[in-house]
Amino acid sequence: MARAILVPRRIPVKYRYDNRGRLIREARYDADPTRDYHISYEYDQGGNRTRKIRSLAGCDRIETVYHYDYEDPVSNSSNNRLMYHETYETCRVFED
Repeated sequence: MARAILVPRRIPVKYRYDNRGRLIREARYDADPTRDYHISYEYDQGGNRTRKIRSLAGCDRIETVYHYDYEDPVSNSSNNRLMYHETYETCRVFED
């Protein structure tokens, strides 16, 4: 009886950090270019992540924006908590 053994491929992922040690870029390059991706991150002065932009093979980008309660007049809070995030997909698919 023959058995197939699946061996996971090791695909390197490259990371880049800013001078404060925050992750600002992540990239993976596969032998199959349809599986490539790039992710960039943006932060505010307090170190909170404010934006994540994922560029995927075959799709332009998916963007996530993070909103914090820096000084929320409704809750009278200013403790820098993540309130919510929004994700936008700006993927263009071209058909013949």
